[in-house]
Amino acid sequence: MGVHDNPALEDIRPFSRLRHLTALNLRNCRPNDLSPLAELNMQSLHLLLNSDTCDVPGLKQLTSLHTLSVGNALNEGDLTKWLPVDAPLQLLSLNSGAIGTCGLRGLAHWSTLSRLHLGKGKSELTMRDFEELAAHPALDNLLLHRPILSEFKDAPELPGIETLHLWTLHGTEDLSNLPRVFPNARHVAIAPSVDHCVADDHYAALFPNAQIEVLHGYWNRPPAHPKS
Repeated sequence: MGVHDNPALEDIRPFSRLRHLTALNLRNCRPNDLSPLAELNMQSLHLLLNSDTCDVPGLKQLTSLHTLSVGNALNEGDLTKWLPVDAPLQLLSLNSGAIGTCGLRGLAHWSTLSRLHLGKGKSELTMRDFEELAAHPALDNLLLHRPILSEFKDAPELPGIETLHLWTLHGTEDLSNLPRVFPNARHVAIAPSVDHCVADDHYAALFPNAQIEVLHGYWNRPPAHPKS
């Protein structure tokens, strides 16, 4: 279920009556308290608030979440200050604008986390953030959006990542550093940006030991081969 572009939505208590609601997407809304959702067996929450930060009461009480996506800046402290520490998170998406001054500090708290999606943040990743990634006990699946790729240029090796997703590429990016950063990548999925088409042989040369998958949608299909 999703509610988009409704800044008048502040009171979400009526959602607690939907006893079978397990997934919710709130985009450009202004909830004043998320704690009523704790009455539900909420598995997935996508949150993009109509505000500058992700400071909303009740988020930490959603302890049943397996998937959490946020798109507002997480500033001060570490991730445990903002996100539900008792939730068995498996997928965390820090979308465009979400990485704030706390960076990725505290990520290891969610030992069940195996998938992480990263968009360009308000703050850049630091060496300490990369150390958090490298030390995580279960994280093996990483998705990077094109604008954040440059921050991995001088990153240390992240040997735990076996599946790497590179999203919204134009096909002209310099990715020559990525094989060093992700030496154990065995599956690399490439998603072109809208109106762009990329060739899989270029990425196969970069990652010779990985299975390369280039995803094409309706707007970015590869050019048709002429009929002989």
